[in-house]
Amino acid sequence: MSNPVYINAYDIISPLGIGVENNWNALVNNQSGIRLHAFKNEELPLGKIQSIQPTNPAYTILENLVIQSIENTLAQVEVDIQAKDFLLILSTTKGNIHLLNEEEAFDRQRARLGIMASSIQHYFKCKHTPVVLSNACVSGVMAVEYAKKHIEHGHYKNIIVCGVDILSAFVVEGFLSFKALSKKICMPFDKNREGINIGECVASVLLSQSNLSKNDVYIKGSATSNDANHISGPSRTGDGLAIAIKESMLEAQVSASDIDFISAHGTATIYNDEMESKAIESLQLNHVPINSFKGYIGHTLGAAGIAEIIFSVLSMQNQLLIRSLGCIETDYPIHIIKQNQAVNIRHTLKLSSGFGGCNAVMLLAI
Repeated sequence: MSNPVYINAYDIISPLGIGVENNWNALVNNQSGIRLHAFKNEELPLGKIQSIQPTNPAYTILENLVIQSIENTLAQVEVDIQAKDFLLILSTTKGNIHLLNEEEAFDRQRARLGIMASSIQHYFKCKHTPVVLSNACVSGVMAVEYAKKHIEHGHYKNIIVCGVDILSAFVVEGFLSFKALSKKICMPFDKNREGINIGECVASVLLSQSNLSKNDVYIKGSATSNDANHISGPSRTGDGLAIAIKESMLEAQVSASDIDFISAHGTATIYNDEMESKAIESLQLNHVPINSFKGYIGHTLGAAGIAEIIFSVLSMQNQLLIRSLGCIETDYPIHIIKQNQAVNIRHTLKLSSGFGGCNAVMLLAI
């Protein structure tokens, strides 16, 4: 029999603020962290972390954020990060890509994800080389699933999964080339949505086989799939995501009637939102309250899944559904959360989909 896996501690630094409390207060008050920022010859709505103050000059801005978030997470529990039964997993899509700018002071080799991971390992003196998981937008949820499987099989006792991506010209230009960026705060699932906002974030969760407190959340099921539809476009039918949802519910031994909340990927692009809606509808989950957190912090790439798992955990612990910011009117037969609602949340589905047709789903329980 496999070991149960719990989320014991977590930390987040996002456009909503530094730390869990600031982020949760902003969500409860439906405050977006997305603002207009100058980018070359125009202004774009972006989710930027305010007042980033690198404390260690030997590490890049991104590495400093990772170190700060991991230290904040470790401060909540007694875990030896240098133990043989501890593993660090990093989730990112671009890492130190900003170092490719010739003006940067650091060695450009630090833009390699493995070298970035080694630098963080050196700081914490971890016994094991950190695992880097970089698989487009599903990186965060997939990294947590990867950690879950290691703990279930007894490979490690404690694992921290840290997701991080920061804004850079490379990232913004890339999404501009796709014509995927909205010129206003994104509107996930709204019929007038125009595209995504890019954001930056670092978010960490500690997973273990120990139930340390009544606030711990149990990862009851998880699954991944790939519809292999297109290098950048999701399946038009939602079949791949539906498979992952169904498999996670099967592992957790729950039915559609047991699900109380769905945290969607909800990027506010035309095809993603349509695909998610079809997948949800195909599994008779139309009745379940659904939101997207993208209107609060933007799409934070490799950090998105972990940040939204943390937001979902907070919703469960506080028994409060958070409004899906930006959605006023939708054409889809799904239950979008239009106002904050106090409800009994026992089971939550966290959905994630990304380039290359990949899908990842996490089922959380209390």
